[in-house]
Amino acid sequence: MSAPQHKTNSVAKPVLPPRLYPTAFWIVVTLLALGLFVPALEQIGVLALLLTPVVAAVTVVLVHWRDDRRLAVAALLALVGLALVYLVRGYLPALAKLLGG
Repeated sequence: MSAPQHKTNSVAKPVLPPRLYPTAFWIVVTLLALGLFVPALEQIGVLALLLTPVVAAVTVVLVHWRDDRRLAVAALLALVGLALVYLVRGYLPALAKLLGG
């Protein structure tokens, strides 16, 4: 006996808005290229590069919270993981000193 199959007539919603990543890609590439010629823009380009996945995850959480809760929770967990990495990295030098490294 097999499990009952549920038929759905709804079309799957895309995970991200179709133009989000291509637009972010070209903005980041432009900022990084400008950073080659204007060193003051270098840090802005790197920051934009680091924030692109964060913006994507926040977008997934906001767009899919009602429709696909599992996807939204997965994106939220990814954001929590990034926050933990950001917080823990500040303790690594102190931990290395403590362990004699």
